[in-house]
Amino acid sequence: QLFEIILNYALEFTGSRWGSLGLFDPDNALIQIKAASGYLRSFHTISAREGISGRAVLQDAIQNVGDVRLDAEYQDLSGGLARAHLSIPLTYEGRVLGVLTLEKPEANAYSENDEAFVAQLAVQAAIAVVNAELYAEIQQRLREQSTLYLVSSRLSGDRDLSSVLGTVQ
Repeated sequence: QLFEIILNYALEFTGSRWGSLGLFDPDNALIQIKAASGYLRSFHTISAREGISGRAVLQDAIQNVGDVRLDAEYQDLSGGLARAHLSIPLTYEGRVLGVLTLEKPEANAYSENDEAFVAQLAVQAAIAVVNAELYAEIQQRLREQSTLYLVSSRLSGDRDLSSVLGTVQ
């Protein structure tokens, strides 16, 4: 839900008609879409090796394209209606975590102020991703510690190996 909120702020502030927020999977070179708005069809993943959003991720650089018709890498998801495109990578400590993309039907529609505002939203999204990763890691460690505690308590009280192995499983 946080990604949808961030995307909606970006859409509203910039007056964009279309937008998406996706997380980068470097192992598979995919951008997994977590929130999208305005597009004619739904999509869940896009290749990071293609398109303006992929270029933003791979180059870790803002992509402000004034007229998408002049960019050979543009992937049209707006039904031919978008002209301006803004993709801002979500970066944390030098690691690209995803991308926030906005589109408008008017050419040359995104200003430096738009870039700066959306970049701040991208920072907030990146922090949210890192916090979620840390939370998942803590939960995994707690499960591991709980299992170790159960095993050690069984070992100290029960010398039957099959009983101890049953606790681990």
